[in-house]
Amino acid sequence: MEKPMNNKTRTRKQSAVLMVMNVVIVILCVGTFLCGIRLIREIRFASGEKYNAETMENFIRYDSYDILSQSYHINQVQNVKADANMKECYGVAKYYDAAVMYKAYETVGDENRAASEKQAMDAAYQEMGEWRITADTINKQLGIKD
Repeated sequence: MEKPMNNKTRTRKQSAVLMVMNVVIVILCVGTFLCGIRLIREIRFASGEKYNAETMENFIRYDSYDILSQSYHINQVQNVKADANMKECYGVAKYYDAAVMYKAYETVGDENRAASEKQAMDAAYQEMGEWRITADTINKQLGIKD
């Protein structure tokens, strides 16, 4: 049989538990505060993010078409004014987007939508300018046969 605790022992144990709980609460508050600061920084960074033609050309050179497509859409949201070089990069991004959808519709057997995306690919091909050579690479990556 256990001895009952006296009030001094109980008070000491309660004080120790309260001290530990206070330390945990302070740590959680500091962590929440730091996460809030990071969230604000990320939002500010994302809202100010813009890609220039040189960066987009590097995405093309390294066959990073998914990142190119993402940067194209970010620039569209940010209303970035495009020069001639950037418009050609946009053409590559549009071609890639249409090619991805074409491959998806072709895979599931949706002939009508696949034909629509093929037309979008052809329209984007005209916008690609000097980057038309990348169409073969994109088609190869996605397994599209002409």
